[in-house]
Amino acid sequence: MASRVAFPGEHFPAFPSLSIEQPDSWQPIVVPDTVLAVAEPEEAGTFRTNACVSVGRTIGTRTIEDAAASVAAGLERAEQYAEVGRAYQQIAGLPGFRIEGSFFVENVGTLFQAAHVAVLHHGEVTDTIVAVATVTASKAQEAVPMLRSVLDSLQRDA
Repeated sequence: MASRVAFPGEHFPAFPSLSIEQPDSWQPIVVPDTVLAVAEPEEAGTFRTNACVSVGRTIGTRTIEDAAASVAAGLERAEQYAEVGRAYQQIAGLPGFRIEGSFFVENVGTLFQAAHVAVLHHGEVTDTIVAVATVTASKAQEAVPMLRSVLDSLQRDA
């Protein structure tokens, strides 16, 4: 007789429940490969300042150092990448890492991006939580403090 397995279940833990603070006038948006995302109101023909959160699952234990190296390497491969800063710190009460930098995207221009990365171990798997906030260079001076605040608001909900 066959047996049934389920998600979430004993061998397949649920993904963490996450939340961020949404700035006034921003709205939730659906973005592929994310669990939640928010963005400023849409303006035709312009890049939309946003913050997106994703969760990736790996088998076994993944260290924050491995997760940080992977995210940093992705940014470093970007055209004209210039790092603003990086540090290990608690993110949503978990071992974490933050990195900020700017890079060039064809047909968009220079973007500033800040990322917070955290790892959550449960049983046989590790979930890597990545929160990313992005803005154009022309809006960065005004928007970066708010984007940092959005990323700092990331929390695991009960």
